[in-house]
Amino acid sequence: MSECASEVPRRASNDLCVYLAALKRQGRIKAEFDPKTAASMLMGTIFADAMGRDMMPDIYPPEKKAAEMYTQLLLRALGVENSSHKATNKQTKRSKQLSA
Repeated sequence: MSECASEVPRRASNDLCVYLAALKRQGRIKAEFDPKTAASMLMGTIFADAMGRDMMPDIYPPEKKAAEMYTQLLLRALGVENSSHKATNKQTKRSKQLSA
């Protein structure tokens, strides 16, 4: 049962690792980092938000902006330039191109 339940999160984590590695290959990330660590940090943050928001809404960013804010913070931490809203949208559109 756990294998089945973990299939989608594993795929998402793998896809995120591929995406972050592609950013590194293209020179958009200058810092040394482990893609698995970065992916698990972002996914763990999103999971904690999903599990805790109902009980403690005051400790989380606005719900409609949370995922974007977490992603921007990760990208800035990795040194991706222009990780503003506009750049994040461009990266989202290009994510399939980068991972190819």
